[in-house]
Amino acid sequence: MLKRVERFPLTGNATGQWRDALALLETGFPRSQAELESRFNILSQNVSNQTCEILLQPKSASARQMMPQLKIAFDTKDFSLKATELQFADGSTMRNDFIQPVLNPQITPEMFSPKIEPDYKVVEPLKNR
Repeated sequence: MLKRVERFPLTGNATGQWRDALALLETGFPRSQAELESRFNILSQNVSNQTCEILLQPKSASARQMMPQLKIAFDTKDFSLKATELQFADGSTMRNDFIQPVLNPQITPEMFSPKIEPDYKVVEPLKNR
């Protein structure tokens, strides 16, 4: 509706809040309780039916400034990921629900270069930092 695109660099030379927030995600989800507790504060845990939802807060202060909370939902029987929900500092959220996952699908290079219509405004919020 706003016809605005925000472009963020995903290269290794990014620093600050954005880099700290991405570091939490790109290293993969912790594989042990100790690893989880070293990177996140566990704010709540809720189990309903066959789904466990865990609300996490990054321990890194600069990551919290960009992404104050992260919610993970997984199946309690096979531990498959069912959903992730990121809450950003401006109050917006991004939720991904995983249904009928396919392991290692072919991904075309075009997926990483989406077509942006000419009437959209492209901004790079972190470019001058």
